[in-house]
Amino acid sequence: MRGWSIPTRQDDAAKILTTKFKKTRHLIREWQTSQFSLKTLIKNVKMIIQLLEVVGDYRDLSLQEWNFRELLHDRLIDLRKQQKTYWK
Repeated sequence: MRGWSIPTRQDDAAKILTTKFKKTRHLIREWQTSQFSLKTLIKNVKMIIQLLEVVGDYRDLSLQEWNFRELLHDRLIDLRKQQKTYWK
C-alpha cells in the first residue's frame, strides 16, 4: 500500500505507526470516492450499449456504431473487473 510506504518525520514508533495509518486511511478514502464514480460509469456504459441495441433493432448499425458498441462491451468487462476487485 502506497500510504504505508511513505516516509514519516516522526521519531517515536507509536507516532510513526499512527501517521502511517492516517496516510493509508486517507488514500483508501480517495480510492473509495473513485469507486462511486465507477458505479456511475458502469451504469452509463450499459445505457449506451442498450441504446445502440435498440437502434440496431430498427436498422443496421453503421461500422462505426458497431465498433463503438464492441469497445463499450470491452470497457464494461474491464469496469466490472475493477468493481469485483473493489468488493474483494
